[in-house]
Amino acid sequence: MAKIQVFLFLGLLLVVVIALFNILRAHASWQLSLTAQTEIIDIKLVGRTQWDIGQALVCERLPGRQKAVEGPETHENACGSQAWQALKWPDTANKQLLDLTADVGNPINVKISTQASGVVYMALRRDSGPLGFVSTDESDSVRRPLASQVNVSWRPRSEVRQVSTTVLPFAGHTKVGHDVAWSVNKMLQGGQLAVFAASEDALAGRTLAEESTLMLGDQVVLAGVRDKNGALVLPKGFVRFTTAQPDISAYKTMDVVMFAPAEGVDIERYGGGKYSFQASWWVKVKHQSTLVIALVLLTGFLTLASSLLNVLRAMPDVKRWCWGRRKKAVANAPDDDAEEG
Repeated sequence: MAKIQVFLFLGLLLVVVIALFNILRAHASWQLSLTAQTEIIDIKLVGRTQWDIGQALVCERLPGRQKAVEGPETHENACGSQAWQALKWPDTANKQLLDLTADVGNPINVKISTQASGVVYMALRRDSGPLGFVSTDESDSVRRPLASQVNVSWRPRSEVRQVSTTVLPFAGHTKVGHDVAWSVNKMLQGGQLAVFAASEDALAGRTLAEESTLMLGDQVVLAGVRDKNGALVLPKGFVRFTTAQPDISAYKTMDVVMFAPAEGVDIERYGGGKYSFQASWWVKVKHQSTLVIALVLLTGFLTLASSLLNVLRAMPDVKRWCWGRRKKAVANAPDDDAEEG
């Protein structure tokens, strides 16, 4: 019986070890959400992206500046330099649509920053090839290619107190904020990070694992990671900002909302080092409800089996004890013949 108990215990222990090993090797689903207010953001744009930039000023720089530019009428003064030209569309156009296409090997570098004057600047750069196209409506009735260097600026209208809101969704490697340095005064103002783990116990299929508060001057780097199939999973999100007259100081920052695999996110804090979200083995086990339930069931089964084996091992002694009691009772019983005499 003792050998059976030992073999049973070792078998169940082997099952637990194999389950733990598979969980630690498995690619766990840890998702991170970011909400932040920042004055600057850098994006390596990947894939096809379409943005409605409203009536923003679009300036592009073309190689061979002496060459005539085909397309809509252009003027140079608004861009502040003779090396740049500004697009001027017909007066009937009330919006502009950017259609950008890039890949991982040749992304579009996008930098968006806010100014105290209320102006929001966006610089788009690509190492090689055009950025994409710009048009005045979704029908592409007036559509022209863009060069590899483009500046976009949203300027508050001074003649009326008008507020304009722009939303720019994107996908790609992202850096929210900037290093703290004497030469740069734009930085992340604050925000929240939340890490979620996949959970079968929650109605939404995930549960909150950790939260972190972002401080003034933090820099958050969100990079893509490979999933269990080897496919690159890129961070996704959107930028939302509002341009208004310069005297409205509440609109000097941008709202950023992002979602990304937690393993590809790092927080760089001035004077505090670098923080990353790498789940330890205990955190992985703790958020595996299936494993916890299996361990409870295995423990109960092991306890029950051990108890049954102890009972079976004690059965011969019980039988001997019962048989001895019976023999003693028979021996002590009075003789019927003696009573009759």
